Amino acid sequence: MERAFIVTKNSDYYKALNDYLKHDEINRSFIKHFFEEAGIESTQYCLEKDGFNQSDIYLGIIPTKNDEVKFGEILNKPTSERLRYFKKRSKFLKDFQQKCMDNKIKIINHEPNLRNYFQSLDLCSFSYCHIPCEEGYYLQLESKVLKEDDVPKGMISIKMSEFYKYKEEYKEMEINNGKH
Repeated sequence: MERAFIVTKNSDYYKALNDYLKHDEINRSFIKHFFEEAGIESTQYCLEKDGFNQSDIYLGIIPTKNDEVKFGEILNKPTSERLRYFKKRSKFLKDFQQKCMDNKIKIINHEPNLRNYFQSLDLCSFSYCHIPCEEGYYLQLESKVLKEDDVPKGMISIKMSEFYKYKEEYKEMEINNGKH
């Protein structure tokens, strides 16, 4: 079943999604500034944490040729995806970890899962699309198990035609603003 909703600003999902997006932007800005400061050319990176301590923060990059020359000695061997993590004991990584702590960077930042808001989704697969709007977000959700009466608090069920109409208007608006 395919359904559409307006996710209002009162919705728990709206609040969680905006928190995720805010921290995602903070992380991207922090990494961009750090890379510029350190002289890292790569724009492809992986920031992760596997524990509770500062020393559990890892940074990996898919290095450019210049990055290989400049940082090769403090990078681990590449993964199958060509990702190379900075060595755990390197001063470079320790400085990076400290900057993450000083700037209160939220390392583990996941987009909120719609299964936590729609009871009928349970563990089944689904697809979705959300588009920002003045009221919050337009949300399109599709799943074989989605029930007609499953409307989380703070969301308003709307006709699919209303969602698709807004989606077209939004695309046009992005094209006119030079974002496409």
